[in-house]
Amino acid sequence: MSSLFSRAIFFFSIVLACGGCSVVAEEFSFADPLASARSAPHIEVTYYDLTGLTISAIRRSLRQESLRIARAERSEVAKTSWQFSWKWPRQGDRPLFEKAVVSVRFSVLFPRWIPPTPEAERVAGASWRAFAEALAAHEQEHIEITERVVADLQRELRGIALKNREQGVAPEKQMIQVALKRLREAQQEFDRVTPFGLGTSGKLYLQDGEGTDSSSES
Repeated sequence: MSSLFSRAIFFFSIVLACGGCSVVAEEFSFADPLASARSAPHIEVTYYDLTGLTISAIRRSLRQESLRIARAERSEVAKTSWQFSWKWPRQGDRPLFEKAVVSVRFSVLFPRWIPPTPEAERVAGASWRAFAEALAAHEQEHIEITERVVADLQRELRGIALKNREQGVAPEKQMIQVALKRLREAQQEFDRVTPFGLGTSGKLYLQDGEGTDSSSES
């Protein structure tokens, strides 16, 4: 099995703005952008909670918590990891590649902020949810890229013809190595062009009554 990791970097563009609706804190529920993914049996989502009444405070909490979780100088705001497994039955000494099964399981680490007061919801609620949705879409794409590679690998393994087996490295091992290399390259390219979730959908303008600021964290 192989485990690869994707990192999402966060970027907040903070502008002085007003507006937003007021919601009673007791009635506010976490709008989970990963709800559909979380319902899949092969995807496990773990949340880490943030604190703060304003965007600046949330940003500080996000920076602190992501650095603590990553245990490194580079923060990991969200992280998707995956593990492959592959198997096929045998009939005597003959592997039945036509019945090969390739499966994958995912673990997603994701930030969560729930407005503690109606004022916090008014100031930061809508903007935070927009940020969380963009971040979730980025992580979901990492999942979909991996699932496409898994489907391709299973199809290729099932298409192995035993008569074409060569001595030395078995063709199934070569296929698996090629698939893993293809997956790494696809994930790296996706992060490069987004970049790391910071494309158009990831650049968020967040309301904050404290002033105007811009910062990035990697």
